[in-house]
Amino acid sequence: MIELNLTYFVQLVSFLLFFFLMDRVFFKPVMASIASRRKYIEGNQAMIQQRLGEIDQLQKQYQEQLEQAKDDAQAIITAQRTSAEQRRQTLLKQVGDEMTQQLSQLRTELQDEREKVRVDLLAQIEPLADHIFQKVLESPQVANASKNGVSDAELVAQAPSMASEGVN
Repeated sequence: MIELNLTYFVQLVSFLLFFFLMDRVFFKPVMASIASRRKYIEGNQAMIQQRLGEIDQLQKQYQEQLEQAKDDAQAIITAQRTSAEQRRQTLLKQVGDEMTQQLSQLRTELQDEREKVRVDLLAQIEPLADHIFQKVLESPQVANASKNGVSDAELVAQAPSMASEGVN
């Protein structure tokens, strides 16, 4: 059996005193330090989560702004293309109108020149015809034909061949 003597009680009291002192001096400060450390870590983790949320929010805003800028740029490009196409169509129409006007003017000038040439040629035909007529009348063939009793209709029919001979 176990013997209970004074040593046993002294050891028991000294153990309890040691435990009480260790609790006050060591265990409570260490536990407080561990608790404050845990609280510090949890606070940092909460702050990190908050910052990550802010970063996500900023990234979303950045993406939205980037998409808006792309949409704005595309709208500007489309507007510029439309404006350039309208300008191109206007210029093409102006050039076409100018070309049509110049073509009309050239046709008018050509018609006027043709009319002048025709008038000049008509003016030259009459003296030339008179000259040819004189040569035909002066030719010996016409004189012989009138002596032989050839009619005027036959003379007219023979006139081109006589004219070519008379001119030579």
